[in-house]
Amino acid sequence: MKKDNEPLTNPATEHLNSQMPLDDRGPLDLERQIDELKLELVRSVEEAKKEADELMMAKITKYENEIATLKKTISELEQQLLTAQNDADNQRALANIPRY
Repeated sequence: MKKDNEPLTNPATEHLNSQMPLDDRGPLDLERQIDELKLELVRSVEEAKKEADELMMAKITKYENEIATLKKTISELEQQLLTAQNDADNQRALANIPRY
């Protein structure tokens, strides 16, 4: 027969107790561990976001530089075209050839 101060046990409780690590710190310690894990998760997510932002900024900078280079090349080519057209017009004027 059980004494009054003996805890009630059944197979399910015994199984759960055998699966849980023996720790006398109790539920407050588990809550603290859960809070630490949540904080660690938030920090990991923030770090991943920061890394993604840095990679995205590097990619944006790369393409902005490429666009600037292409615009400069286009501008130079337009200037060369104008110069060539002016030279052709001058040569036609000297030779009295009508422009088409």
